[in-house]
Amino acid sequence: MTLLPFGARRVCEPSSSVIRTVPRYYFNVCCDGAETTDVVGEVCANDVEALTLALKTAGTWLQRAAFTHHSVHDGWVGVEDEQHREVMKLPLLAAAY
Repeated sequence: MTLLPFGARRVCEPSSSVIRTVPRYYFNVCCDGAETTDVVGEVCANDVEALTLALKTAGTWLQRAAFTHHSVHDGWVGVEDEQHREVMKLPLLAAAY
């Protein structure tokens, strides 16, 4: 039996007997001089799904900023893989379009 990283899921592909693990991504937010580190992460099938979740995260922060009057012009969502290597960096304002 193979041990999986914390929170990883096994995915069985129906056309074969291959079992692969689904990676976990971490979504860290830097906004208005403060940084929020994601210590739990989310399981995403691939980088495209992680980008979708990063856009949702950015949208949530934009909504909060509208009510709290925080500046988001220089803010970003940094997406890291399971080894905490940066996969992408998305400006918060990308969710406004």
